[in-house]
Amino acid sequence: MDADLLFQAPRPMTVFDNTYVLEPNVQRFTVAKIVNSVVPQLYKGLFYDDPPMILRPRPGEHQNVVDAKTALMSYILDKSKFKTETKWGLETMAHLGTGIWKWGYDWITIETSKRKAAVLKETVGPDQQPQTISIPLDEPPTITTVTKVVPMPFFEHRPLDKVLVDPKLDVPDIREAKNVVDVRYMDFYEMYDLQQALELEAKDDPSVMDGWSFPKNLKDAWIQPPAPASNLQTEQTLYMKGAVHHAQDVNVQNAVDPLRTKLEVLEYWDAKRKIIVLDGKKVIYTGDN
Repeated sequence: MDADLLFQAPRPMTVFDNTYVLEPNVQRFTVAKIVNSVVPQLYKGLFYDDPPMILRPRPGEHQNVVDAKTALMSYILDKSKFKTETKWGLETMAHLGTGIWKWGYDWITIETSKRKAAVLKETVGPDQQPQTISIPLDEPPTITTVTKVVPMPFFEHRPLDKVLVDPKLDVPDIREAKNVVDVRYMDFYEMYDLQQALELEAKDDPSVMDGWSFPKNLKDAWIQPPAPASNLQTEQTLYMKGAVHHAQDVNVQNAVDPLRTKLEVLEYWDAKRKIIVLDGKKVIYTGDN
């Protein structure tokens, strides 16, 4: 709360005779000015070039191999929005003193298309030195599409209030924590897409579903009467909501479709286990980390 007040510097209000009275003041966004000055410099220092890295070949390694690795890593960083996620984390770090990022890999579908022009090959020239030439035809090209499912790294910034770190952690490195809980919110369609993707992969590899246990009727979790907001959701006072502008809480139902309501999904990690709980009631995954 204090960080919000320092960052946004709202105009203070005084109550006199049951009426709010604006106090004359000079708004100085001291913290915001410092954050907006420091973050761009940190960002430029980290990403001074594109790609933001220099690879040099070791003895016996060809430069073409290094160039191929550079191109691949540059594509992966761009695909995972590495620069954007880093900048958001830098803003949190400059404002609140620390930042949390999460990384891993996900399986995505990539389509590669190859275009072959429609040509007519003719042999011309003398018999001693014949030459084959290609004559373009007035026909559409032949396009071949190859679909592959490949692992793709992801990198994302996590808000500080959505990550519950081991309270006994005594060093400023979250990787040393004994356990961490990542608080997320998903609607029915997002959870349904996850279930369908797992079941599709299980047709080729049944072990993919090991540890997963979705409800028989997934919609029941959303059709039921709405429960009060989770205790893990940070409560803000009426004064703060009135003085400082914030986005609406993510788990508040504001859509006509009840299936669009975001339910809390807790993702627990420790050195050995991974557990996912839906709406604090149903364990949908438990397995090894």
